[in-house]
Amino acid sequence: MGTLRDVVAPVRDGPEAPDGGPSLERRAWFLRELNILFLLLLLTGAAALLLSPRNDDELLGLPELVAGERAPRNIKAPRDFAILDPGTTTALRAEASRSVRPVYDLQVGYGRRAEERVGRSFAILRADEGEPDRDQLESFMRALGLYFDAADLQILGRAGFSEAVGDAVVMVVRALSERQVVSDKELLKLEAKDGFQLRVLQPDGRVSHEESVLEASELLGIDEARTEVDQIVAERLAHLSADQRRGVALLAKRLLRPNIDRNEDETKRRAASASEAVKPVVIPLKRGELILRANEQVSTRHLLILDGIAHELEGEHRFALPAGNALLLLLLLVSAYQFARQTKLVYLSTHRDLTFVATVCFINLVFLWSGYKLANWLPEVMAPHITVETARYLLPVAGPVLLLRFVLGSRVAMTFVPVSALLAGWIMDRSLELTLYTLVGALAAAAVSPGLQPRRRLFSAGLYAGFLQALIVVTLSFFARGFDLYETATGAGAALGSGLLSVLGVLIFVPIAEVLFGYSSKLRLETLANLNHPLLRELLVQAPGTYHHSIVVGALAEAGANAIEADPLLAKVGGYYHDIGKLKAPQLHAENQRGGTGSLPPEASTSGLRAHVADGLELGARNRLGAQVLEIIAQHHPGPAQPRPTSKEAGLVLLADAIEVEASSEIAARPLDPMTLGAIVERVTREHLSAGHLDECPLTFHEVHRSTSVFVEVLHSMLARHRRPPPASPSHIEDPRVVFSSTQLEDPPN
Repeated sequence: MGTLRDVVAPVRDGPEAPDGGPSLERRAWFLRELNILFLLLLLTGAAALLLSPRNDDELLGLPELVAGERAPRNIKAPRDFAILDPGTTTALRAEASRSVRPVYDLQVGYGRRAEERVGRSFAILRADEGEPDRDQLESFMRALGLYFDAADLQILGRAGFSEAVGDAVVMVVRALSERQVVSDKELLKLEAKDGFQLRVLQPDGRVSHEESVLEASELLGIDEARTEVDQIVAERLAHLSADQRRGVALLAKRLLRPNIDRNEDETKRRAASASEAVKPVVIPLKRGELILRANEQVSTRHLLILDGIAHELEGEHRFALPAGNALLLLLLLVSAYQFARQTKLVYLSTHRDLTFVATVCFINLVFLWSGYKLANWLPEVMAPHITVETARYLLPVAGPVLLLRFVLGSRVAMTFVPVSALLAGWIMDRSLELTLYTLVGALAAAAVSPGLQPRRRLFSAGLYAGFLQALIVVTLSFFARGFDLYETATGAGAALGSGLLSVLGVLIFVPIAEVLFGYSSKLRLETLANLNHPLLRELLVQAPGTYHHSIVVGALAEAGANAIEADPLLAKVGGYYHDIGKLKAPQLHAENQRGGTGSLPPEASTSGLRAHVADGLELGARNRLGAQVLEIIAQHHPGPAQPRPTSKEAGLVLLADAIEVEASSEIAARPLDPMTLGAIVERVTREHLSAGHLDECPLTFHEVHRSTSVFVEVLHSMLARHRRPPPASPSHIEDPRVVFSSTQLEDPPN
């Protein structure tokens, strides 16, 4: 439902706007937008400097150190780092390369190849049954692939080159070729102390499979294999003659070859692969992590870390991080503001409100930055048994939202909740835990209702926020690697202290906000709502009729605000003080004259009307009533030279003031029934609507109807039974402290 100014065609009470009105409006709009831009630039500049706290080592520079000397001061990591450790990386890669087992190849099929050679060579000599000549012997040796001297040839000649001898040679060679024979068994043991990898090769050179050999004891050295030739010949060839056995043994020993050879290329390739598989070793550092303590001896590892930090810092763009921080805060603020406007959750229509929210945001940034520094310094210097996280839990993170809640209301505070939570988590090393911690505390602070006793509710809100924050600390402790009861207890205690510190901060900053920005906070309104306030006591003594009228107007406005989404405490206080200017000349106003029936006589001039408003503003400013109450004073009599109400509370006071005057005049003449009283309320309301007095007010038709209906109920319970008392001089007042609250208005004092 739109506001009244969007629907009602107002009837203007004065001359038309002078020429140049639109240009003046454009100029005002431009100045307002320029101010908003200035505030955004100020906040983004603060975010660029404060949102990512730098360690002092980054600001002061890393000192020049030499291994063996003492560190001049504590040196911490200015941010997160991953420093390369080339020495350790090289050592690990060398170790990985050395751990690779040497590779050996086992040749399969050597016995079959030896059989073929023996068959070809023996066929040459068996072709001629006579004594072989030199050419035949040379052909024999070439076919066999072996060279024999004259003595060896004599032995072979006596053994003969029969088929039986050839078969015996093949049998011996094949028997030994099925074993694993190496050229130097002791050298292999030295090269492969921890075993080796044995690749079994097919006759065509392809790898059949691979085995891990841990012990070389089952292998045969070439000398051992040749010794076994004699054993095999003696055991298996007893049916041959001695010359034949001697010839078979000679030929088998010469044919025997190692079938296991070291594969140097494959071994190097595997060692290189293992070395490359080792990733570079990095030294992880967290922001604020202590690298060197003061007076600690500097080691080569320390120098490596410091050199790595210096190298990374030199390669960074110094403006990248501040620019990102500024953009982050800008997006947060613009998104929150646009969401609030589009959803009509809140609309900060004045420069004062925007400036105050910007100031709170700026102060929040400064306090979070200071808290970050303090939380890192406190455990190190003053309380070593307290962790950095516990120190951070002590920060009054709910304070900014609680301050906005008690100054600008719940909607502004609720809009600021996500901004506050994200800023706190971001500034505390991008901590999701601190974001959740702040979010819960801020939501508790924004949800509190000041009620009729804001000061008491403020302490309750602080305790409630601290209690929920303590629960978050306990909950997060279950996600830690190890549950530490002492650390959890101290963190929960710090969270409770954070809630109380938030209350203390609000008590300190609320008076400052009231002085600098002219606000009437909930705490200030609570003081002003006390009917024993000096200004109200003076009004009771000097102008009792106006006092009674103001109390009734305050009660009506409060009841109407309770019926709609308005601030009942502000509406009540505005009603109490809206006619405070009549203290300057109380006798000029009819309600202070014996038998008077109205707040102003019909013949009162416009100058008199303006006078009591101007006097009220002067008196209110002198007594620090606050800008919101002063606005209600200025707007409760709209006219050609008087401003119209711009808030719901001011609109309610305007209607309550006019209705009370009209109802009092009517009820002074005759008793009124609820129907007649309702007609009076409807007529007065319609007159103000048609006159355009509520055009600038955010009240909707539904809210006007709801609040005026409540006015009828309150008036019927009050004025229908009690007429306005005759004015009394100060001497007739038995006790000026005999006043009544809004809960006692059904039976006001006579």
